[in-house]
Amino acid sequence: MRSGFTNILISNLLSLAGVNNAAATRFMLYELSDEKINEKINAVIDFISTDEYHDITADGYGIITSDGKKYYSMGWDAKYPGWYNISEYLQSPDAPRLLFFAQFIAKYPRARRTKWFKELLLCLENYRTGRGTYQFPPGWFREKQGYAVMGSHLSFGENRRSKLWCEIESTFFVQILSSAD
Repeated sequence: MRSGFTNILISNLLSLAGVNNAAATRFMLYELSDEKINEKINAVIDFISTDEYHDITADGYGIITSDGKKYYSMGWDAKYPGWYNISEYLQSPDAPRLLFFAQFIAKYPRARRTKWFKELLLCLENYRTGRGTYQFPPGWFREKQGYAVMGSHLSFGENRRSKLWCEIESTFFVQILSSAD
């Protein structure tokens, strides 16, 4: 099991339970250019980017088990949605959750180097149009009651009366992922 500090970082930095807080924390901590803090952030990213983490963390509220005897809670889990099969996950009703997670985890250079992130970008290429834009299924930009971390409220606010709204939002989303540096 990781140190208490790492568990706190996982909970507070990467749980994504508070969208604005997670995004703001990332920028504040990385902009400090403090090598010790960056090392700790990278350690957390390395830990959540493993099969071990995905195997011991329950879906949802981030309950981590240890030998089946101890349980640690940490708010929302920081699991990569579709960790074991992104293309299958994108076909599920939970695809918006993956997209939400991707736009935040993409801000971390370590996370962008994972097999998961590279596979995600490859899978999203299936939605490229002949014009070089992207067209995701409209259901991926659902606006419904619920938590953003679970994929609700994913839309960027484009006018849905326009025939191009989904193409515009899809293309913008891919640009966010591709230009995270």
